[in-house]
Amino acid sequence: MKIFLLTFGLLFAILPNIWGQVKYEKEYRLKQENIPEKAKNFIEKFGFSNKIKWYMEEGLKSTSIEAKTKENSTRYSVEFSNDGTIEDIEVVTNWNEMGAVLQEKICTQFSGNYTQFRIDKIQIQYTGAADQLVKLLKTPDAVLPQLKIHYEIVVMTKTEDQYQPMEFLFDSAGEIVHQSKIIQRNLNNLEY
Repeated sequence: MKIFLLTFGLLFAILPNIWGQVKYEKEYRLKQENIPEKAKNFIEKFGFSNKIKWYMEEGLKSTSIEAKTKENSTRYSVEFSNDGTIEDIEVVTNWNEMGAVLQEKICTQFSGNYTQFRIDKIQIQYTGAADQLVKLLKTPDAVLPQLKIHYEIVVMTKTEDQYQPMEFLFDSAGEIVHQSKIIQRNLNNLEY
């Protein structure tokens, strides 16, 4: 039995490195008193008219804090480190709002690797200096060349008879920066 557990543990540690990156996220709501002051102060600068919902996001290797809100029909997610330092801002967008050249480049990559694919979610991810991210939130249409722009795309892919949800991070030129298999929550267990 010990040999089985040791072998299983070793395989569990090695296989993600062989198969590529995997992504698992679990989000749960945070109470106001559990949010770092630094993060609350950053968000308060913008005077969002809608309620801010705070979440703890746990991954396989890291955790972060997210503030989510909707303003003028746009959904924002502002991500912070555990100490409240701003990491990035993500804005939910749709396929039609992306440029034709970018769409074509992304579709070509998906079509070359998968027999079928369906895009489920697209977010524009902005990273950079905190003062530039503040300008972005205060003036969403501002052109801020100092910010780095990526596109985070969640896709249901199919190769032969196997479906696999994936998350891709593309740069502004449509090149893949990172890709991860998404680990689904096990829904076979009943939770009460």
